[in-house]
Amino acid sequence: MNNLRFIKFDPIIDSFNSISGQNGIYIVVLREGCNLPKTMYQPIFQLYENLRVIYVGQTKDGLYSRIGKKHFNGTGGSSTLRKSIGCLLGFPLIPRSKSNPNDGKTTFEKSDESKLSEWMKRNLIVYYIPMLSNIDEEEAKLICSYSPPLNLKSVPFDENQSFRAELSLLRSKHSR
Repeated sequence: MNNLRFIKFDPIIDSFNSISGQNGIYIVVLREGCNLPKTMYQPIFQLYENLRVIYVGQTKDGLYSRIGKKHFNGTGGSSTLRKSIGCLLGFPLIPRSKSNPNDGKTTFEKSDESKLSEWMKRNLIVYYIPMLSNIDEEEAKLICSYSPPLNLKSVPFDENQSFRAELSLLRSKHSR
């Protein structure tokens, strides 16, 4: 993996339009001096570029769309990363659909989504790499290497299991 050349995206100084529209993989890290909200179990972090890795993802719908539109400016219903961080911040989940509120699909109130977007921009940096093939394989390697605490699927059994169980519980609670 050391041969992969990631591009740094800092939402405080870089334009979202600078993110590639190609498919690819990405690593989300906490900015230096920033932390996830405190929970009962504190995650153990691996480092990328001396920053704590919290999430690894991939997209086959374009990096700009996934990172720029769904993660940083979307809704909890369109981004597992957003939903996890919003739940850690204590924002109550609400049903996505008013016509079918019991379908299990949730998001956050618009005011909380706005606060969440601002928190993410102030606290996170993304490293991404456009790639046309081996996306699933490269993502799996990164997840195994970094064991990101906010990834809930396809992660190794490790010291973050208690944190992930707590996060899963938070993500499953509905406010209404």
